[in-house]
Amino acid sequence: MADVTVIGSGPNGLVGANYLADAGHDVLVLESFDSIGGAAASDRGVHPDFVHDIASTFHPLAAASPIIEGLALADFGLVRSKAPAVLGHPRATDGWHIQVEDVATMATLLDAEAPGDGERFLAMWADWAALGTDVVKALVTPFPALQHVRSVLSAREHYRLLLMLALPLDRLVKKFHGPTLPLLLAGNAGHSDMSHRMPGSGLMGIVLTMLGHQKGFVVPRGGAQELPNALARRLTAKGGRIRTSAQVVRINARNNRAIGVSLASGERIACDAVIAGVSAPSLYLDLLERDSVPARFLRAMHKYTWDPGTVRVDWALNSAVPWHNPPAVAPGTIHLADSLEQITRNTDVIRAGIVPAQPFIVAGQMTTSDASRSPAGTESLSSYTRVPQVFQADQADQLSGTWNDSDLNIFADRVQARFEALAPGFESRILARRILGPEQLQARNANLVNGAIGGGTQLLGNQLVFRPTLGMAGPRTPVAGVFLGSASAHPGGGVHGGPGFAAAMSACRYLTSR
Repeated sequence: MADVTVIGSGPNGLVGANYLADAGHDVLVLESFDSIGGAAASDRGVHPDFVHDIASTFHPLAAASPIIEGLALADFGLVRSKAPAVLGHPRATDGWHIQVEDVATMATLLDAEAPGDGERFLAMWADWAALGTDVVKALVTPFPALQHVRSVLSAREHYRLLLMLALPLDRLVKKFHGPTLPLLLAGNAGHSDMSHRMPGSGLMGIVLTMLGHQKGFVVPRGGAQELPNALARRLTAKGGRIRTSAQVVRINARNNRAIGVSLASGERIACDAVIAGVSAPSLYLDLLERDSVPARFLRAMHKYTWDPGTVRVDWALNSAVPWHNPPAVAPGTIHLADSLEQITRNTDVIRAGIVPAQPFIVAGQMTTSDASRSPAGTESLSSYTRVPQVFQADQADQLSGTWNDSDLNIFADRVQARFEALAPGFESRILARRILGPEQLQARNANLVNGAIGGGTQLLGNQLVFRPTLGMAGPRTPVAGVFLGSASAHPGGGVHGGPGFAAAMSACRYLTSR
């Protein structure tokens, strides 16, 4: 028995479990996989001497999130590390577009490229310095975050930041005359699946870029796995329990009120409340009894819109990446695209079901960011790129769209060729390579449906009161005592703990009112 059962041991589940334990509840976390971590897991599956992350890599939102920071995870062994530079975008012929953490240095670099851009950047930073904390709180805390929204709206002298956050990315970048800041903003906005012509598509670009200056693009030392490990240590210190290889197949209810869960083994566990750290379709179509869910919610789940799929390619290199033109300051995160227009086209063609011939690649020099990831003088290199959820065509006319071994290797070679062009001799440095396609990512974490690392599209029709569906937004469900605590609920994907925290707060109120 437990007061609360939490399904899933990713960051959201463990964050929610910790806050419930802090409130004095007996908490049991059940994880179907044989180890904890969810999308924030790491392993040595590429090469025994190298640590690679499974999905999540850099954690600027975790470092800025008041939800995760409120748990004081440094007291439970979490150490963060970061590269000398935040972000780099190599040019095809010469040099790099680089984001350094120091604001004054960044302004100087931008002014040298395009006089006036430094001043415009400093104005954006001044607005962020005044409002950024409340912007992040409004984004990650339960909706509606009225206190933080009021704080943002009351700072009238900084309204220009709010206007920029609402702009389409393609209009936002026109505020700067040089190429560097538009490319950095567009690359960071590319972590969303919103068209760059849509209002609000610049938000992710601004938030991640500004967090790069505020916190740096930090990583947990030792691998992304160290974040859930620290959360687990904290939870068990507070009396919580965690079981792995424990797959929940049914949430049990009586009189439309949660009474426990059933495992694949046949075991039944009694509890008063359940936090489901699973996708919304899995909760409503698989775990809850159909007769407890209104028909219109079931229909909505059948039509749930996922964000694009993902293909990860990871390498163990016997040296640093042999960049043709090495950057003056080594970045941890790297974006590979020929131009701003290519990033924009990439998002559009993927949404149309087409695999790009020249994909926009997000890469991580993980040893550069955290020296513990591999032996001295080597590099643990990661990359991912998005692909369509539903395949219609391949621009290069090479893929079948089944993402079988042939497709994965052809696509990985396409990604690898991009590195070889920018870093001649790259392929000769490879000790080992691993490809995780949509099916492999979903097998490792059932929430990553076809590699959907965002838990659902970030399009405006699937945000706020519409996430996961209108009439049942956020953590609440039609069954009393059952709460949705995954990225399918507001505020969506990202390592910030928001959905888990919101579910925990709802569960606390429910348990208190019984």
